[in-house]
Amino acid sequence: MPTETTMTQGRTLGTFLDRYTFRYERDYSHPPERIWAALTRAEHWDAWLMPKNRIEANLGGRFAFGFGGEPGTEWDGTITEYTPPEVVDFAYDFGAHMRFELQPIEGGTRLYFIHSFPPDFRHEDDGSRVAGGDLPGGPDTPWRPGFMAGFMTGLINLDSYVEGRGPTVEDQWEMVKRVHSGDFGPEGVQLTDEYRKLVRDTIPGGVKEMGA
Repeated sequence: MPTETTMTQGRTLGTFLDRYTFRYERDYSHPPERIWAALTRAEHWDAWLMPKNRIEANLGGRFAFGFGGEPGTEWDGTITEYTPPEVVDFAYDFGAHMRFELQPIEGGTRLYFIHSFPPDFRHEDDGSRVAGGDLPGGPDTPWRPGFMAGFMTGLINLDSYVEGRGPTVEDQWEMVKRVHSGDFGPEGVQLTDEYRKLVRDTIPGGVKEMGA
């Protein structure tokens, strides 16, 4: 059973669909076709999320997402669903999925980003609360607050990017340098804390659900 979408300070953070699946939701004042282009072309991903990426935009096409890492550390996979401008599903070779669903709404588009991991996937808890490398949902879960905050920041960037207000690829490389130096900024730290609380309080099978 999905938990209720959690909001804090007017920001929709998202919803757990199950212990290993999380859904982000955002509305944009742009038609689906414009959002679709930003989701399926690597040069756009490089600017609104993190560089450097490769995407073969078709059913069965291969992709590699760099997330600001060194060359050779990309996360690779295959596009397993591709229905312009409605659904694109990026399926990683290790079993995770990044699925984007677009729905036209009055005045724009509603985007659902559904991020899922196989139950046997494991992240190490690096103990860093500032960087958000901890696992508040438990050691069997993939939900590091830092990367959840990073994806939400990208979805926020997507709005201004589609409007032509940036960020640029150069801006994102500068952001990567700051993050790697430990400079997450007050907004980044706050958003990471909000996701930490969301995971701890609402993940299915978590401490609160079990009544502890």
